[in-house]
Amino acid sequence: MKQGHRSIFRDATAIVLAGGQSSRMGRDKAMLELEGVTLIERIVQRLKPLFAETLISARQPDAYPFLKLRVVADRVSGQGPLMAIASALAASANDLNFVVSCDNPSLSIDLIETLLRAATKGDAAVPVRSDGSYEPLFAVYRKSMGIAADAALARGDRKVIAMYQKRTIISVRLRSDAEIKNINTIDDYYEYRARRERDG
Repeated sequence: MKQGHRSIFRDATAIVLAGGQSSRMGRDKAMLELEGVTLIERIVQRLKPLFAETLISARQPDAYPFLKLRVVADRVSGQGPLMAIASALAASANDLNFVVSCDNPSLSIDLIETLLRAATKGDAAVPVRSDGSYEPLFAVYRKSMGIAADAALARGDRKVIAMYQKRTIISVRLRSDAEIKNINTIDDYYEYRARRERDG
């Protein structure tokens, strides 16, 4: 790992969101396996050595005991990923927090580093897709964004981007060949698995 990675990651927390309903998948996406390793284990294995702290956000505090990590449950259940982020930010020991959903097995460490550095200049750093939309579940949020999340939830707006109002959000435009791919359906899962087998 480069020295630059060590200096920016050591004061940050990684938050893995694993509390989704997986309605389009029909089963817990975190427990899908790739080459004998679950998606959530694969993500934790990549992030844990880099970050000062790694938290799991899940609906139940006793979820995923095999990860041997602190699990932060939503303060109020059924409020979606915004509540999960708000709860995890409140529990985090660090100001900078990389948030990623458990259905994103391909993690670009270089992109994460770029986001961490960009977030020091604002309240958050969020990738922007080629169509101009945000990737709010692969982003870096300052701990203070938890206040903005709570405010959005209090006014009944559960969209993650609702907490961006009146905050300085640093947009990080993704290259056309670097779009973030999530595994949302069983077809996505089989396609990703086949691609990894094909590419070796």
